[in-house]
Amino acid sequence: MQPIKAGLIIFLLAGCAGQESMRRLAGSSATVLNEYRRELKGFADRQTALNADVDRGVRDFGELQSMRDAAVEQRLFALRVAGDKPALDTYALLTAQSAADLLAQSSLLRPAQPAPASPSIAFDASAAERVTRQLNELRQPRSFWDQLLRGVAYRTELQATYRASLESATRRTEAASEETAQAVVNVTSGDN
Repeated sequence: MQPIKAGLIIFLLAGCAGQESMRRLAGSSATVLNEYRRELKGFADRQTALNADVDRGVRDFGELQSMRDAAVEQRLFALRVAGDKPALDTYALLTAQSAADLLAQSSLLRPAQPAPASPSIAFDASAAERVTRQLNELRQPRSFWDQLLRGVAYRTELQATYRASLESATRRTEAASEETAQAVVNVTSGDN
């Protein structure tokens, strides 16, 4: 009886001695994870702002194109009013191809096309917050009774998982046995 009590006391003391290290590690991990989550959110916010700036640039480029088109129309109107047939013929010759045809033919002009709208970056911090919360719970000192209750709960969960895996294995074994028996019946009766 005495060796069992001494072994239990040594086990409990060894478990308590490692708890402070475990709490420090959990605290450090929670701090690092929380900082990583903040930095990742900051990155997502900066990337979203950058995407918005690119979209504004594309819109500005479209507005400039519209202003240029209006200026061209004014100039053409002035040339028509002035009756400058050679200038109008030259313009017609130069604009015989559409912009889409020119872009398709010229590899130098393709990069000048507006970029497609970029999506905003979403960051779901719920998983990181959940892990941080669990690590902060581990960080807290536990009483002997908390440890005992936690051990009992762990054992119960482990036992339930073990029983579920045994039941699953039993069902698979029974199904395989039935298939084997059916195959034997088919072979003996000649139904290949």
